[in-house]
Formats: sequence, C-alpha cells, structure tokens
Amino acid sequence: MFTAEDMFDDNLLLQFHKYWSSPDQEGIAPYLEKREMLNMPIYMGEGGENSLGWYAGAFGLYEDHHISWNFWTWKKLDTVNSPCSIRRPHHWDLILNCVDGSGEKPDQAASAAILNEYLDNILLGNCDYLPGVLRAVQRKLPLRMPAEHYGHRGQNISWGATADSEREQAGLQALTSKEQPNVFRPDDGIHVGFLMAQDGTPNYHLKPEEEWNEEHRLCVTLTAGDWVAYPFLCESPAAYTLQIKLRALTESADKGTHEGIDEIAELVVHTDRYRHQTINVSSQDWSIISAGQQTISSSGEFDLKIEVISGTIVIDWLEWLPVGQ
Repeated sequence: MFTAEDMFDDNLLLQFHKYWSSPDQEGIAPYLEKREMLNMPIYMGEGGENSLGWYAGAFGLYEDHHISWNFWTWKKLDTVNSPCSIRRPHHWDLILNCVDGSGEKPDQAASAAILNEYLDNILLGNCDYLPGVLRAVQRKLPLRMPAEHYGHRGQNISWGATADSEREQAGLQALTSKEQPNVFRPDDGIHVGFLMAQDGTPNYHLKPEEEWNEEHRLCVTLTAGDWVAYPFLCESPAAYTLQIKLRALTESADKGTHEGIDEIAELVVHTDRYRHQTINVSSQDWSIISAGQQTISSSGEFDLKIEVISGTIVIDWLEWLPVGQ
C-alpha cells in the first residue's frame, strides 16, 4: 500500500482505472481517502467501455470531485460506445472465425485484402463519428440522463433529502429500506432502487452494446421535501424540450390495485436558466411528461433541479431534446 513514506518526489499524482463498476462516490471512496491522506492529486487514467448512461454517471462523478480523467478508448471497430467507430472490413468474420477456431484460415491474398482494408478504415477521416458518446461523457445537451446520476457535490448542493423521522412527524410517507431498498448511492439519503421490485445489486458488466432492460434499470424515489439536481453542459444557445419519465407512487399502487386513487403528486422543475415549471402527476403508470420548451440562452454549465412539493414520485430518466424532435 502506498504511504507518505513512499513519496520520492513532491510532484506526484496517483492514478486509478475505472471499468464495469458502480459509478458513485462509494465506488471511488478509497481513492478520495488516499488523496486526502497524502495531499496528492488523483487521476482516473483509463475508463470507459460501458453504456452511455454509465458514462454520464461516471465522468460526471469525476468532474464533481475534481478528478482529472482520460477516456478509453476513442476509436474501436464497429462500436456504439466510442467517439469514433472503425467501419467493419468486408469478410472480417473470416479473420474472427480463424482466430476462435470455428473456421478455416483464409489464404494469404484474402487475409491481406481484409487487413489492408482495416488499415484504411482505421484512419480517423474514414471512421464514423458518434457525437452522442462525448455528449454522455460531458453531460452535454441534447442528452438522456438516467435519474440516479444526479450531481455528486454533496447534500444541499446536489440533493436534499428529508429524513424518515421528519417525514413521520409531518405525516408524510416514510421510505424505509424495507419498502424501497437503496441499492445505489446508499449514503446520500436519496432513495435509489430497482425499477422493478427485486433484490441484488446493479449489474455494470453488460456488453458495450447492451443497455439495461427494466430488470436492470434503477429509479429515484422522491417524496415531499426531497430534491435532486442534475449538472448539464450547454455548448451553445438553443431551444430544447425537457421530458421526464416518471410515475406517482401511492399505497394502493404498492398493493397492486388502482381503486380509489385520488392522490396527485406535485413537483417543480427549474434551473437558473430554465423557467419554473410545476408538474402534477396523477397516473401510477409510467408516463413521459413534458416539462416544457425552453431556450437556453447562453453556453456553459447549469443544474436542473427537480423538487417534490407533495406526494411521492418515481423517476426513471430525464432527457433534453432539440425542439422539433
């Protein structure tokens, strides 16, 4: 273990890699502790190779904790999760089948033609550029953000949570760990659990082209007094529509019946650049709610804040879309 006695120079930093693991503060806690103990900068020197939703959470985590980072990798063959995708050469499967033993070895002329095409395709100008990848890494509009990836700058900055004891005193619904298992970001006080009721831990070992299905996905449950803030980057002024996938949560919904439902959850969505928008949610079914159209008038970073005024809501994701899409 690296200690202060091992520091052979005053100009050092510690590097760590981050793949296929939970993109939250708990997942990088050992590195944050070491930075504090040694008074030394830390650097995420290699990370990526996951879904775009994971990118939005992981690289935002580093930014919020002032950790420099490097993305791996910028260019891969026939990919969906790197900024540049190398076009797959014709007859590439002949090479793959030979390597894994499922096919015969192609002759020298055929092999040369396939590999020479690969060398041509690997040139940056011949690759397909995937702008959504870097938008996810940089949290840049337009972007879909999984609800669990709100900011990491601490309580009362990136989130506000009402303690269960305070909820009980106010006559509000208490969200205990038994009712809503907190499987992600457990120390925040915001309740993050699976979209579908189940036990276990989130799976961050999917293949790059796989997105979470409903059994894998997480959701954020907020009740009156709770709020979360999502950092975004607007590169240039533009008009966007904000959509949020959410539903209201009531006792009758938990019991699997829709009889006698009259509860309406109320939330407010706003930023320093986005007008206040009050939204009422009465449906217990998942719905995509439009939070209105707004022109972001200047470039730079901003936070989108979702605050629950009454009732309880469950959020799956939120997305900024260019007007017209």
